[in-house]
Amino acid sequence: MSRTARMRSASMRIVAAALILGTVAAGAVPAQAAAGDWKQEGFGAARTFSNPNESIITAANVGAARLRWSVRLPGECGFPPLLPTAPLVAGGRVFVPDNTKLGAYRSTTGRLLWSHTWPALLGSAHVAFSSGRLLAVTTGCTNHGQDNVLLALDPTTGAVRWQARTTAPMRSLVADRGLAVVSGSSASATPAVTAFRITDGARMWQRSGFLSSGVSAGGRILLSRVGAAGLTAVSATTGATLWNAAHAWQALAASPAGDLVYVKEGSTTLVCLRATNGSVVWRVRDAAFLGALATDGRRVYELIVNGFTARHARTGARQWSVDLGQDPGQPSLAGGLLYAKDESSGLAILNVTNGRVVAPGDRFGVFDEQEPQPPSVANGWLFLDSGVTGQLAAYAP
Repeated sequence: MSRTARMRSASMRIVAAALILGTVAAGAVPAQAAAGDWKQEGFGAARTFSNPNESIITAANVGAARLRWSVRLPGECGFPPLLPTAPLVAGGRVFVPDNTKLGAYRSTTGRLLWSHTWPALLGSAHVAFSSGRLLAVTTGCTNHGQDNVLLALDPTTGAVRWQARTTAPMRSLVADRGLAVVSGSSASATPAVTAFRITDGARMWQRSGFLSSGVSAGGRILLSRVGAAGLTAVSATTGATLWNAAHAWQALAASPAGDLVYVKEGSTTLVCLRATNGSVVWRVRDAAFLGALATDGRRVYELIVNGFTARHARTGARQWSVDLGQDPGQPSLAGGLLYAKDESSGLAILNVTNGRVVAPGDRFGVFDEQEPQPPSVANGWLFLDSGVTGQLAAYAP
C-alpha cells in the first residue's frame, strides 16, 4: 500500500471513530435544567406549586390535551405504587420514585433511561433537582436508621455521586443556595434539621429540636420547634437564626419573590407574614380551609372543603370561590390554569382569574383522597401519577 493510500485509510478510521464517539455522546445528552422545569415537589424551594414559565398549555388548548404515553410502576410495603411526591421534570427527563426504585424517563416518550434500586422497600421518598444533581431522601418501611439515606445522583446516568445518612427518618427535603436541607424525627431519634452541600455531601450545619417545613423564602428556611409553639427562620447557608415567632404556625409556602410567607394557624386560619422579620401582613379565618395552597404572586389559592378560594396575595381579600362538589387535592398552577386531582371529575382545571372550569377532566384518570400531589406541568407537558391505576401518564395538546 502506498504512503498516500495508508494516510487515506488512517484518516477514514479517525473519521469513523469520531462518528462513533459522537453517536455515543449524543445518546447520553447531559440533563440541563430549563427555566420551565418542575425541579422540586412544590416547583421550587418556595413551594409555590406554580410554574410561571409555562406558556404552551393554556386555556386555549388544554381541552385538546391527550395521552401521549404512560408507564406502570410497582407497589410494595402496603403502599400504592407511587409515593406521595409530584413527578419532577428537568433536562428532558421525568424523575419518579416508587417503592422499589427511582426511575428517569424520557419526557417526550416515557422510555426508561435509567433506574436506581433503593436499598430497602420504601415508606417515603422525596426528590429534588438542584446544582446539577438529582437529590433523593429515602426512609424505609421499617424506619431502621440504615434506610435513612440522602443520595446525590448524576441525572444523566443515575450514578451515585455521594450519599449521607441521618439517625432520624428524613421526612422533608428542600434545596436552596447550593444546600440540601433535610429533617425528620422518630421515637428513638432526636428531631433535627441538617444541611448538606450538594456538590460533595459535606455536612454544613444542623439544628436539633427542630423540624423543617420544606419551605425556603428567599434563602430563609422555615423551621418548627418540637415540643413548643414557635416558628423560626434560619439562614439556608449557615443555619443561623434570623427571627423567631412564638406562635403555633405551620409554614405552607413562600411567595415567588421570597418576600412573603404563608402559614397555617390552628386548623382554619391562613396568615401572611413578612419573610424578613415574621411580622403579620394579613390574617383570614376560614372554617372551610383545609391547610393547603398554591400561589403565583398575584393570588393565593386556598384548598377548601369541596373547592378553592382565591385571595389577593398581599391583602388577603377574597377574589373568587368555587364549589366542585368534592374535596380536591393540592392545587398546582401553570399557564393561567389551576389543576387539582378531583375524586369525582378526575382532574379539575380552572381559570385562575375567575375560578371557572376550563375543560372537563374526566379523561385524565381516576384519583382518590389518598393522592395528595397535583400534576406537574412543564414545557408543554402535563404529568400525572395515580396510585389507583399504578401509572405515570403524560399528556400534551
